[in-house]
Amino acid sequence: MPNPSHRNDDGIWKDAEALIERVESSARSNVKPTTFFDDLVGGLRLTTRANAVTLSVVNGEDLVLLARSGVMLHAAEADGEPAEAFGVPANEASPDFTSHCRWFDGELGSRLNVCQRLQTDRWLQLDFSFEIALDLGVREPIGELAEVLLDLTAPVVLRDELEELQRRVNTRTDRDDLIRGLNQGIGLTDSFGSIATTLASACHFDRVSLLRRRGKCFRLVTTSAQQKVIRRARQIRLMERLVGIVLSKSDSFEHQVGNAVDLEADVSDALELYCNQSGFREIYIRLVRDPQRYQAVAVVVVERFQAAESDFERIQQQMQSLLSPLEDAVRDALRREDSGWGLIASRVWSPANRKKVAGSIMTLIVLAVAALFIPMELRLSVEGRVVATEQSRLFSPAEGVVSAIAVSNGEGVNKGALLMQLRSPALDLQRRTVEGSLATAETRLVSLTAMRSRGNAVSNREREAEVAAEERVLRKEIEGLKAQLLLLESQQANLTIRSPIDGLVDRWDLTQSLQSRPVTHGQYLLDVISETEGWTIELDIPEQNINYVLQQQRVAPCRCSFRLRSDPTRIYQGSIAEIADVANLVATGESVVPATFSLKAEQMGELRDGATVVAQVECGKCSLGFVVFRGLIQWYRSNPWF
Repeated sequence: MPNPSHRNDDGIWKDAEALIERVESSARSNVKPTTFFDDLVGGLRLTTRANAVTLSVVNGEDLVLLARSGVMLHAAEADGEPAEAFGVPANEASPDFTSHCRWFDGELGSRLNVCQRLQTDRWLQLDFSFEIALDLGVREPIGELAEVLLDLTAPVVLRDELEELQRRVNTRTDRDDLIRGLNQGIGLTDSFGSIATTLASACHFDRVSLLRRRGKCFRLVTTSAQQKVIRRARQIRLMERLVGIVLSKSDSFEHQVGNAVDLEADVSDALELYCNQSGFREIYIRLVRDPQRYQAVAVVVVERFQAAESDFERIQQQMQSLLSPLEDAVRDALRREDSGWGLIASRVWSPANRKKVAGSIMTLIVLAVAALFIPMELRLSVEGRVVATEQSRLFSPAEGVVSAIAVSNGEGVNKGALLMQLRSPALDLQRRTVEGSLATAETRLVSLTAMRSRGNAVSNREREAEVAAEERVLRKEIEGLKAQLLLLESQQANLTIRSPIDGLVDRWDLTQSLQSRPVTHGQYLLDVISETEGWTIELDIPEQNINYVLQQQRVAPCRCSFRLRSDPTRIYQGSIAEIADVANLVATGESVVPATFSLKAEQMGELRDGATVVAQVECGKCSLGFVVFRGLIQWYRSNPWF
């Protein structure tokens, strides 16, 4: 190697400027830290003509080597020197983050140590080894170059340490999330489902299945793909058979489709059947044992539908670091399941509670027998309304304006009494038009008749015939106009609204809604209710309960009792007389079947049309249990469970 003492300051700074620019550019870019450190020590060694250059971090008495170029001749000598000889001050009043440069001369040549504090007890340092003692004129530029490059290197070292720390934190966080996911869940299915889903997500497995030991066999509990298990499925039965065969020979089993591995005949047959059914390319089966009793308690089955590209990506390799927390999570889930039911069973069936439990069981049996065999009246609570048995609803016979209202709400009227007077401007206009046309035609007819009565008015027979024909036309026209006039008079007479029956006027906003207001053809005007004909109760029976009413109605009419919402202290009795054949949809969206019954004459009270009622419909005798739990039984029957 050329002797660095033969170079002057200008030669060193010329090469140093290029090195500084290159190092500064690398520090700002996304170069890997190891590449940056190797380029740094290599460039320094080439620029300074040193035998060796090392970059390291000193943490107390520990030294971490970051990069080295060449052979350090002073390594043995440096090992025996105190920390101060390497540029690391042992004690300082306050931390100093500036660079420190120190030269040492020995039998093997010169040595340079440049260090910069990273933290209170951590230093970044560059060590140079020269085979000869350097002149003072060369030492200064080399020391300044080392200090500049150390300033550029410190951020890279800190950034690399920060990234490494972040990677460790992320690894720890992922590990914590994995452990948390493996140990979630309340019941066994929920816990095993969380284990399977977490393991499949963490290791990118296609399907993870967990089986629990039941007697001498293993039964599938859940999978990561679908927690609800259909036990009659062929694929599940084949998996359970495969697990039972392969685990009877060892605690674990691994197979990748296409590998030339000799398998026993029964294992090969079971594996082929399951592979054809599920389509896996790689499978790993692991038996989980109870560490205390060394008994098999569960099985983990991991599958992939694509073969691994390398041995490192094989399922068994990825599972090595997860086997311990995975098996612990499986055992804990089983322990939670067993401890929950075991604790309940031990407390319930303890010697102190056995008499109480036996008494409770006998009580439940007695109640069940009573619920099955003791009859009870089935009553349905329905809503309804009061309507008049005979009532007449009146509508507008034509488009017009209400000119007069002769009655008020609740007023008693006789049949034929005037209720309301309407006026139709359109009919009035048509009548005046027809009357004018009729008067014109009659005047013309009188004129022609007078003309014919005077003999000299007609000069010849031809003119006389024309007059006679015109008279006949006018007479026909007059007949038609009179017929139109009679029709218009009839329509105007219909505008006089009269009561069709004896009764009471029923419309509470009669005057406010109709007085001097225009009405359209067919618009509702008012009701006339006959009190003497009695009242009818209309019930809205829910469609889901109509079958009980129909069954009782075939035997005998269903008896009913109801209360007015406005007077719940009085009870009215009756029997259903008619049930509709159709169901209606009410405003609440419920489907109901209308049913009616009439009140007896002695029950007529202060009722009003439209009053709402709450009725109890008696549907015959049923068992006590059915009456009490009818809602639950009806809900169970209405849902398709199978």
